[in-house]
Parts: sequence; C-alpha cells; structure tokens
Amino acid sequence: VLLDGACRSADCCGVMARVIVGDRTVQWTDFFARGNPPIPTHLFFEFDRRQYEEALASLVTVAIEPLP
Repeated sequence: VLLDGACRSADCCGVMARVIVGDRTVQWTDFFARGNPPIPTHLFFEFDRRQYEEALASLVTVAIEPLP
C-alpha cells in the first residue's frame, strides 16, 4: 500500500503497487486501486535506492497529526 484513503482499508480505497528493491534502484510498478480516476496502465516510477531509503528514514521525525 502506497497511499491509503480516508476509509483506512487498503482494499477499499488505497493505492497499491509492486515495489521492487534492487541494488541501486527502487521501482514502483503494477499499480492497482479501486477508486476514481483510473490509474494509467503503464504508470512506473524509479528512485535511487540510497535517496529512497534516506527519505523513508526521515519519516520517523515527521509529526503525526490526529485525524479529525
């Protein structure tokens, strides 16, 4: 699950993808979602693995806001 919606149930309104972790890159491919608008069929993202892991590690310092 890359993105979850307000319903908090990934199989309801979340966006899922295959995440492939290589030696130097991380790829997101094969996206799936049940909501609208539809996700383009050939959507693909590729990230530098070092930068990707640094970005994920930085999330532990992000303040979490409570839901309304």
